[in-house]
Amino acid sequence: MCKRFRLGERYGHGIFRHVKAEHIKEFLARPREAVEASKGEWWASRGATSGKGSALDVGHALLEHARRVDPFFPSAEYLAADLEHHVSLKECLDRASKALARR
Repeated sequence: MCKRFRLGERYGHGIFRHVKAEHIKEFLARPREAVEASKGEWWASRGATSGKGSALDVGHALLEHARRVDPFFPSAEYLAADLEHHVSLKECLDRASKALARR
């Protein structure tokens, strides 16, 4: 079943203990087109200076940061909750896809 998550719902552990509802609302209110343009410019400049391995470097930096915030990241509990969320999201997307196909 497609599970609904409340805005600001937190796992209460790890890096998510710092997530606040108002931060999520601010994130959702950002001007999407400007954000996408800024991301494109950033990746273009990053690729020009760092080459093709740049995205992998960014991923490693994010993991390093997460582990500084929570040395046990990702915990087994976090991974289980993450998998549960991904399965639920997939179910939601499947339901939406079927509903759109019927139109």
